[in-house]
Amino acid sequence: MGGHGSGPQERSEKQLVEDSLVIDINSIVRVGAGDGRARTIGWENQGRDVASVNVKLSKGRLGVLMFIAGRDGGQKSFEFQDIEIVTTPCNYGGERRWLVCPGRVEELEATGASNFLGDGGHCGRRVAKLYLPPGETRFLCRHCHDLGYLSQRVGKDIRMARKAMAIRRRLGQQDHMQPFPSRPPGMHHRTYERLSAEYFAASTVGSYLTLQHLRIVA
Repeated sequence: MGGHGSGPQERSEKQLVEDSLVIDINSIVRVGAGDGRARTIGWENQGRDVASVNVKLSKGRLGVLMFIAGRDGGQKSFEFQDIEIVTTPCNYGGERRWLVCPGRVEELEATGASNFLGDGGHCGRRVAKLYLPPGETRFLCRHCHDLGYLSQRVGKDIRMARKAMAIRRRLGQQDHMQPFPSRPPGMHHRTYERLSAEYFAASTVGSYLTLQHLRIVA
């Protein structure tokens, strides 16, 4: 998780949600920041403090001040963020809080183009979580930071193999080296036939792609 605050980075692929610091409105409320008093949320990496935020939720706003630990033991603070909080009613009473992503709004105002809110020009998404990936200085939603998930980097051959194994487990089999399982008692024939077809399709595609990676087939 190191590298926060080290400046913009050149990257050929998306940064990941899993490598980002996260502020979660539900966690913030749980630690008591909703009472108007400041609270601190910290992150560690291999037992070393790497970052913390002071948060305060009051009157529909969330104040966030970020600190990044330096290698010399000192801390670097980032620009204070004032994030809007909105609520929506729950189906069975009560209400749910959301963070309103401030992405792109400030940039538009700085250029005098705040009246132009075309596609992608204004975020304002209601989200439960905001992220701070390495090299960035503001918490924004996943879309504004263009973050991906680690699972998206997994090759299609591995995804197909996982799908095939998941079907075996659904049919009550754990060992993929065994012959394909017969229809479990109580399962409809149509369901079993569908799962069988999905299994053999995934297994065939996965095996072919693996052979391609090994340069055994063209």
